Amino acid sequence: MEYICSRIRIQHRLSRADRLQLAVILASSILQLYQTPWLEDVWQKDEILFIQRTDGPVYGQPFITRHLSSAVSKQTKPKLEPHTHPVIRNPVLFALGVLLIELCLSKPLEQLRLPEEMDKDGHPNPLSNWMTANRLVDEIYMEGGSRYGDAVRHCIRRDFDRRDANLEREDFQQAGYDKIVSLLEKDLKDLHGLR
Repeated sequence: MEYICSRIRIQHRLSRADRLQLAVILASSILQLYQTPWLEDVWQKDEILFIQRTDGPVYGQPFITRHLSSAVSKQTKPKLEPHTHPVIRNPVLFALGVLLIELCLSKPLEQLRLPEEMDKDGHPNPLSNWMTANRLVDEIYMEGGSRYGDAVRHCIRRDFDRRDANLEREDFQQAGYDKIVSLLEKDLKDLHGLR
């Protein structure tokens, strides 16, 4: 079979243009799929698949996996709030921010974690991902530039100058586009010399 699916792998072989294009596509898709059966309240990068051709993955067309039984059971069960730490104000945006960090630095968050961001036994604790991601925001500014850094900061710190972190509100969705997707799109256009 010529095409198979492969899970997302953050690797050094992705060019800056590929990583930026993927960041734009994923950020836009996450905002569009929020509060639909296609996206869990707490999603993970291993739910993102790519068509695999003989010459490599097709990064321009990611797919989000969804188990039908999970989607059906979600509709019949009362909605439970995702288990997160209160410092993570919006788990969907936080997960997007982590993915943007991983794309920028070409490493999974687990490899970027410091010992002090773990518990005394060296295991991740409920705050580990937030501590690591929050610390890396400044590094993202240096590596990815000011717009990419701003997009990541808005995801990790949910810094939209709004009290409400609910993406269901239309004004918040617009803020998500303005403060995340449009910044990434501008970087991609600049990279390709488009204005």
